[in-house]
Amino acid sequence: MFENSKKNVILLVFTIFAFSIFHSSNAGQFSKDSAGTTGAQFLKMGCGVRGVALGEAYSGVADEASAIYWNPAGLGLIKSIQILGMHTFGLESINYEFLAYVQPIGVGTLGIGLNYLSMSPIEKLDEYGEPNGSFKPYDAAVNLAYGMRIFSIWNAGINVKYIQQEIDGATAHAYAVDLGVLGRVLDDKLGIGLSVQNIGTEIKFIEAGYPLPLNIRLGVSYQITESLLMALEGGFPIDNDPSLHVGCEYVFAVMKKLSIACRLGYKTTTLADLNALSGLSSGIGFDFLGLELDYTWVPYGDLGYTHRISLGMNL
Repeated sequence: MFENSKKNVILLVFTIFAFSIFHSSNAGQFSKDSAGTTGAQFLKMGCGVRGVALGEAYSGVADEASAIYWNPAGLGLIKSIQILGMHTFGLESINYEFLAYVQPIGVGTLGIGLNYLSMSPIEKLDEYGEPNGSFKPYDAAVNLAYGMRIFSIWNAGINVKYIQQEIDGATAHAYAVDLGVLGRVLDDKLGIGLSVQNIGTEIKFIEAGYPLPLNIRLGVSYQITESLLMALEGGFPIDNDPSLHVGCEYVFAVMKKLSIACRLGYKTTTLADLNALSGLSSGIGFDFLGLELDYTWVPYGDLGYTHRISLGMNL
């Protein structure tokens, strides 16, 4: 399809990095010294249970509907219609939802998704400290993604999203894109993924504008046996120190049409702020006749822990 396929991939990867670095030069530096300088923080929250359970080491895996979030290039690996819904029972009555629909369209695969974060009503106080009603803030992002095989072992993808936040009647909007490449080598056993998330406009409430939380993910995965998968990823956020993510998954067949996946992951993102246990994640998944039910538990030190549950269908 492409005469100079290898050159095209190299050019694509270089373009992703160059554009991301150029964009970040006006928005901060890739270190914790820039913490608090970006907006739309909910975009950092992982979508889909499997990727979170693997310690968010997923840019080199991303082979199901949640690839819309982790690495849109992974959509090029999907050959059937998929529907995925996720609910997160978060901290302090914070809930987070993700809904995705993915469909092959002949050349490549198209995906649409919605991220939605909501909170319990927050009481308002007047100038005398007396109750004066309440408001319910929310964050949302609508995603339109596409991924395709560009040649041989490589896939490329893009996710275009519209972002909206509302706090007590004040609304902010932004637009962003995610770009990614994902390759499979060694008889599909080794996955190599690169994604750049949240390249976009500032999100602005009234007068103050903040850059989006740009993040670069570089990950690898290896299918050691038919049952055992290992994944490793480096994360490079614009508003924090680089982080390391590791995960493993073991799948065993209970009967002919039922399999169970056990997952364990670890990430260094929260270590300096919370404690060692807060980097841990674990989960379990059930696959029966193309219907997938997954659960993940993630602790956050003294803050408590979150539960994520998802239901997916392959049609």
